[in-house]
Amino acid sequence: MALFQAFDARRVQHWLALGVCASLMLAISVFWIGVRRDFRAEFDNETFSQSRGAQFDYLTSLYQTWSQQEASDLVDNVDQFVDRMWVVYYPALAVSRVPSALAHTDGALMSAALQHVFSPRVFFPTKAEVQNDSEMVRKYSGVWVAGDQTGTSIAFGYAAESYIDFGVPWMFVPMLAFGFLMGLGYQVLSSKIRHDELRAGLVAVIFWIGLYLFERSWVKTIGVSGTMFVYLAVPALLLDYYLCRFDLPAGEPVFDPSGRVVS
Repeated sequence: MALFQAFDARRVQHWLALGVCASLMLAISVFWIGVRRDFRAEFDNETFSQSRGAQFDYLTSLYQTWSQQEASDLVDNVDQFVDRMWVVYYPALAVSRVPSALAHTDGALMSAALQHVFSPRVFFPTKAEVQNDSEMVRKYSGVWVAGDQTGTSIAFGYAAESYIDFGVPWMFVPMLAFGFLMGLGYQVLSSKIRHDELRAGLVAVIFWIGLYLFERSWVKTIGVSGTMFVYLAVPALLLDYYLCRFDLPAGEPVFDPSGRVVS
């Protein structure tokens, strides 16, 4: 993100830096796909799980083995990486089954998500836990995916949930409404917070975490974004207001230690 903040499309050095970073990220991702199963299996050993040094040493040995594998095995790792990043498989299965095999839910998923988000547990202590996303994937895709038994959650994403709720074209209405509200929030924070350092960090955290994940369910998307507005944006606005009390009025001269006007 820091690179993109200073990125200048007219400078060759910036393109080279971007290419190096992208290549490095791709190589690390393919490597991790190839060794993650062996690495995670070692965490059953309590000594290994608590030792950063042992983890690093084992990861180094895995890299040495991985780098010497056949080209066909490397191609398999790349294929697994693409498959891991590809997020349309389960939603596509749901589209093929709804409404031919299962009926649209007519807004039930969105209603449940909003009810959960706007019922704080401090006021509703008996509120049910959020259902594992894998349960919905199993029901609407017809595929048995990993779930609570393995500590895994596989989600459709809010787009697929909207399709199950409303179908085409009404599925786009909730997404447009959410996008409008997030854009409105961005505009308000950008205009109300006067200190650049505070504003830049705040909007980067809120809107990157709130919007980057396509395969997140509605209840988590709305919940995460709303939580950050309450616990980050509101305190930031108060902090900015407090800091503004110490800012010099526009046009007020600034003196250096010797008493000379510097601005």
